[in-house]
Amino acid sequence: ISSTVPLPPGYGCALNATNAGSCTTFNSCAESREGVICGRCAPGSGAVLFSARCVSAKTCTQDWAWFGPLFIIGCALYSAMLLGQGLASYSRRRKEWQKHSGVFVVLLTFFQLAAIVVTGQD
Repeated sequence: ISSTVPLPPGYGCALNATNAGSCTTFNSCAESREGVICGRCAPGSGAVLFSARCVSAKTCTQDWAWFGPLFIIGCALYSAMLLGQGLASYSRRRKEWQKHSGVFVVLLTFFQLAAIVVTGQD
């Protein structure tokens, strides 16, 4: 059984005035794309991050400008995760202390009163 699968947005050739010659059939791939449902960049080209476009490897440059902001965001997220775990741990310990604090107060009061009764101090 055969079924029709629509191409993801930006993977197929869009008919317009600028690329009318490159769209030969209704299922043509976009520029520099090939393969099943145009899911692969053509040899000699690479995918653009957060985009459906493929660009020539000659025009790609190794721009490391994204590394700094990505590193800072990663550190901030890691710090937030550690802070969240610390607060959760503190909250659990506090609840545990509150659960047992009544018993502690009763025992503390008992021994203080017992010391007063035994020694006869006012």
